[in-house]
Amino acid sequence: MVDFTQPYIESGLVVVALIRKTNSSAWAFLRPFTPMMWSVTGIFFLVVGAVVWILERRTNEDFRGRPREKTGSTLARFVLIIWLFVVLIINSSYIASLTSILTVEQLSSPVKGIESLVTGSDPIGFQRGDVASVIDESAYMELFLSVRCGYSIVGQEFIKMGWGFAFPRDSPLAIHMSTAVLKLSEKGDLQKIHDKWLKKSACSAEGAKQAIDRLSLSSFWGLFLLSGIACFLALVLHVLRWSTSTTGIIDAGQNQGYQEEGNR
Repeated sequence: MVDFTQPYIESGLVVVALIRKTNSSAWAFLRPFTPMMWSVTGIFFLVVGAVVWILERRTNEDFRGRPREKTGSTLARFVLIIWLFVVLIINSSYIASLTSILTVEQLSSPVKGIESLVTGSDPIGFQRGDVASVIDESAYMELFLSVRCGYSIVGQEFIKMGWGFAFPRDSPLAIHMSTAVLKLSEKGDLQKIHDKWLKKSACSAEGAKQAIDRLSLSSFWGLFLLSGIACFLALVLHVLRWSTSTTGIIDAGQNQGYQEEGNR
């Protein structure tokens, strides 16, 4: 039996596969968002447009005929300000995601991760033989990728673990070594050692991980909720204002009728 010290390096199993250069798809501009995200964004464009039209059509002549880029009511401007804020964030996220996709899409592999290896029939190896991919610990693979630019880590890391020093059971050296490891970690020296010996710069650009997540609705539902609340509040205030003004007009008409009857 042995005692292990605090881990001096974090590791885990990764999948490394041969990558090849590919051409971008003509529909690559759709990839940053999921279908649900595209659908909700399109629906909100229609909803916000309809809300602004409802708020403006009674008081703004420009909204009774050919539409123009002009709003007069405070409620419509409030809705548009919130929506423009949402669109600004979505647009910035879309551009950043599309740039990453077009950059990484040039390097692709038929192996997408451990799931594709389980369901596929390609041979899997341990750093030897004619295989489609290799499964090994990330520390070994980082050193391997530093000199093999034609390979890349695909998918996510799984079965995470750490490496530590082993000492005989109840050895006081284990405690002293763990303390030393923690001090080096707090000062950042462990990371410097890792970068010096395991992260070479020769293949850093081509050896990037081939895993880019598409932006889904879960990342932006708060923004859509904010825009929806703004539209709802604006419609409620608009209805209250309209009902109040209508009631005032009716009362004024009745009072005028009473005055005319009194004059007679």
